[in-house]
Amino acid sequence: MQVALIHARPGADSSTDEHARRVAAHLVARGDALTCFANAACEPPAPGVAVEVLKPFALSAAGRAKAFDAAVEARCAQGGFDAVYSLGRTSSASVLRLSEGVRETRIELAKDAELARSSEEQTWAALEARGMQRGRSRLVAVPSELVGKDAMKRHHVLPELIRLVRPGVDLARFSPQVRERERPAARLALRLEAPAFVVAFQADGWALHGLDRLLKVWDAVAASRAAARLVIAGSDAGRAAHEKLVAGSRLKDVVRFLPEGTSLERVLHAADLFVLPTRYDACSRAGLAALASGLPVVTTATNGLAELIDEDVNGIALFGDDVRQTLYQQLLSWTKPERAQSARDAARAAAERCPLEAEARAAAEAIDEAAAAR
Repeated sequence: MQVALIHARPGADSSTDEHARRVAAHLVARGDALTCFANAACEPPAPGVAVEVLKPFALSAAGRAKAFDAAVEARCAQGGFDAVYSLGRTSSASVLRLSEGVRETRIELAKDAELARSSEEQTWAALEARGMQRGRSRLVAVPSELVGKDAMKRHHVLPELIRLVRPGVDLARFSPQVRERERPAARLALRLEAPAFVVAFQADGWALHGLDRLLKVWDAVAASRAAARLVIAGSDAGRAAHEKLVAGSRLKDVVRFLPEGTSLERVLHAADLFVLPTRYDACSRAGLAALASGLPVVTTATNGLAELIDEDVNGIALFGDDVRQTLYQQLLSWTKPERAQSARDAARAAAERCPLEAEARAAAEAIDEAAAAR
């Protein structure tokens, strides 16, 4: 089968990149011919994948987004493809995946004035909405039920056109046994004292994922939990400002920013609890890896990962716009070592519902179904 993979912005979102790699490798392994269309030069998502760069001239970021979408549609209309699988940011495909969730909802919940004013973001939202119009895409793939319900409500996508393709996790790479074995070395490498109770936050885009919410309550948490330490990992354009703010406050001794590029394995091996009070996340891969490692997760209901959280058993999903008070209370509860340790087996069991191979297989099934319906 000839398949086109549309990856509009390679490198812009790590979760989307990971999904592209897994699906591409699976399709090539089963014998499909795969061509990846991108708007910039990039490495093939998997060996054996052809890459075509479509970069029509435009004067603005929004103009480039529109021009890329038009170029992709024209190129695919030439024929030769049995199915077109888009990872978002385009207006038509055989299967349109909402990799980053419903973009209009993401902009709305982020409470970020700069994001809301971005003409590029608004253009992507408009292209995505057009792609979900009846007849533009045969199926809509979503990483969580949260995103699927939102697509049905906001864009009137018929429920029979929704296909759930959850992120998968490497259950051998992330496990309680590996974490416990590697814990001393990870703590030594990150300069964390052995008796500390380590709470890990990892995300790219800290404002969207609620780091400000966490920092606002951490002083009070640390005052009640002397052994508690917060480690912050991931990338953010405002990292320097966050580091300066913490360095000039009482948090400087109980909060540590890890170097950009610190591996997720090292972060989770050193941790006792994972926290992500996100304003919106289609389904956190870092949180899923934390569950696989036997860590309880404190997150919000606007994270698709919340669908794997069994309340008060392997973590908690907080509701509401202002979660500071409940976040403080839950952190006080989950930073008790015995409680965090008791969640180990339930956390692992939740992650086992999302094995690595299931992600690519579910995406391939949606692609096959769309191709058969031509």
